[in-house]
Amino acid sequence: MNGVANRGLTPPDRALLEDIARRVGLKLSAEDFATVVQAAFAAAQGDRNEAVQEAALRECDSFDGFRGAIERAGASARETFGRAPRVLVLGAAEGVPARDSRYAAGVAVEALGSGCVVERREIGRPDLSGPWREGGFEIVISHSLAHFFFESAGVFGLVDAAVAAGGSYVMGNEPNRRYWLNGEIQEQVSAKAAAGMARKRVRRWLSPRGWLRWFGRRDEPGFTDRVNAILAERHGIQGPLTVKEINRIVDPYFPDEYPGEHALGAKGLDWEQDVRATLGGGFELEWTSTARFLGKQPRASLTPRWAAVHDELARRFPRDGSVISAHWRKKA
Repeated sequence: MNGVANRGLTPPDRALLEDIARRVGLKLSAEDFATVVQAAFAAAQGDRNEAVQEAALRECDSFDGFRGAIERAGASARETFGRAPRVLVLGAAEGVPARDSRYAAGVAVEALGSGCVVERREIGRPDLSGPWREGGFEIVISHSLAHFFFESAGVFGLVDAAVAAGGSYVMGNEPNRRYWLNGEIQEQVSAKAAAGMARKRVRRWLSPRGWLRWFGRRDEPGFTDRVNAILAERHGIQGPLTVKEINRIVDPYFPDEYPGEHALGAKGLDWEQDVRATLGGGFELEWTSTARFLGKQPRASLTPRWAAVHDELARRFPRDGSVISAHWRKKA
């Protein structure tokens, strides 16, 4: 087993993280600071009902694309190797505020059928430098994982090491940079958000709770307060992180909805160039599926007006949904 090169933080991200850490009184490296903030965020989330989450994921617009990518990988593996594939499913280790591998492994077993051998492994930041089992799997699968790491290239380095020549990688439900760079889509997203804010303002003025808030009564401490409280208890931070900072550190490749700009991370993953390059250059993109063309809200919950807008955007820009699932094949 050889180690996997740790493709680390970009210099701008490193400098910004260290500046924020110093501001709150922590003398930590950029990597360690990101790790403790993510761990505090995960702790603030508390115990999540995995069964409820899985049911919701199976109803998501992106589910068919994820399962479809796995099915294509399975067909490719059987054709190439002449047998049921060995499969590795990657998930998030404790302290990383993403899902573990249970959900993706369950979908893999259903999609690939009997005979396949599915192993699970949860990864955290220390795993990005190996050691790793090279070439041991015909299929490697991840779901909504890489974008939680500033060093997302390190995650793809693990994939490159684990996939056998001629095998496949299924990248499920990652944020798609093309969505945030598509001006026409973003114009409609902004219009939908403005319409939603107008409705909220009306409801707020009609709500007794809205009037109490107006006259100075505070709600219970929110999620951001819990994250900062955990950081203070565990690490003695001397000032709070803003909601923007927390979200950019926890999920650096999925732009948040909070006002203002922040230079940490990026707007989605560039699967056409960056992901291809960090997979070692030995993978060919076989198939993609994108979903959710108006942001996080599922299409089924959109009003008829916005469902029609969503469908028109999907027709015109099929590769530009906000999340992407993809099937990559490693050259033999």
